[in-house]
Amino acid sequence: MFDKESSKKKDSPLSIAVPGELAGLYTAHKEYGKIPWESLVKPAENLARNGFIVSSFLSKTLASVKSTIMSNKELRSVFAPKGRLVSKGKTIYFKKLADTLASVSKHGMNDFYNGSIAQSLSNDIQKAGGIIKKEDFQKYRAITRKPLVANVFGYEIVTAPPPASGGAMLILILKILSNYKATGEFNSLELHRFVEALKYALAMKTSLGDPQFANVTNILEKMISTSYAKVLKSRINDTKTYDPAHYGSKYALLFFELLFVSSVFCFHSYN
Repeated sequence: MFDKESSKKKDSPLSIAVPGELAGLYTAHKEYGKIPWESLVKPAENLARNGFIVSSFLSKTLASVKSTIMSNKELRSVFAPKGRLVSKGKTIYFKKLADTLASVSKHGMNDFYNGSIAQSLSNDIQKAGGIIKKEDFQKYRAITRKPLVANVFGYEIVTAPPPASGGAMLILILKILSNYKATGEFNSLELHRFVEALKYALAMKTSLGDPQFANVTNILEKMISTSYAKVLKSRINDTKTYDPAHYGSKYALLFFELLFVSSVFCFHSYN
């Protein structure tokens, strides 16, 4: 669908999928929850209905996407209700979200996936040019999978399996770094090794996918393997770095984008 116009993967109505977070949260609550569902949702509803103060960070974020907001009627109604962006210190309200949360609080996930909310959302998506129908909402199910479990640095790591990629990346990075002798400090060399481990993890991440539609068994086994982590550690040079192909990346541009974002976060945290 996106072969000819890859930009539509990001910005077009065709990129809209059925929202799954509510189904996941509600399924987890039914299985493990102890606090009444309504009391969990109510604070979010109150915050959306009563509003909250726009922070400096939110104000800058809104300014950075001003053209997108101003070109969309629904976004304008929330973020620019008087024709200009809400500024720092002003109160912002999410009335429609509050009404949705009120229904979710009372009816759980039923109305969202089977009732009026599902109908309204699917109508809006189709009107905008998307392909999601009410039937897609009705068919949606949360899938429970076994977590990834690993022992690293004397700790048991329990994290998310595919289709999420962060869990496998976390385990791989930690296992690579566990092959170095601990120094007790986080200096420039430690940071270099971390970023190099991150590069290998990002390259392998591109081979992961949804187990329902892709065979990820082999790549996943490698990413959580102690012996393979040792192999990757041996390929890290403490005095130099390499181009994406060295790390096994199939998508150089994506690799650099992901690495840039991750490295900025790392250096910001380090400094």
